[in-house]
Amino acid sequence: DCANNEIFYVTSSLAGNFTANFTNVVLPANTATTVSLVISQNATPYIASSVQINSVGQTINWQANTQPTGTASRKDVILFNLINTNGTYVVLGQLVSF
Repeated sequence: DCANNEIFYVTSSLAGNFTANFTNVVLPANTATTVSLVISQNATPYIASSVQINSVGQTINWQANTQPTGTASRKDVILFNLINTNGTYVVLGQLVSF
């Protein structure tokens, strides 16, 4: 729920890659915001491999045009830049490991 926060800490045991559904995203035309997922990885890492904005599927444009993989037993931060281009969203994604 982006009405309350735009940084989310994921600590639950993940069973696989997942869809991040960002709800209550309110962006005027030609504006942008960044939503961050901090994932506390287990031995087998997983990431948000797909994104929905207000329950509508979006295409993720990953940095270097390659979907990243998580890093085992580390903290991964996935940054999604959400850009409203007159009612259509552009999603830019990148992953940084700590």
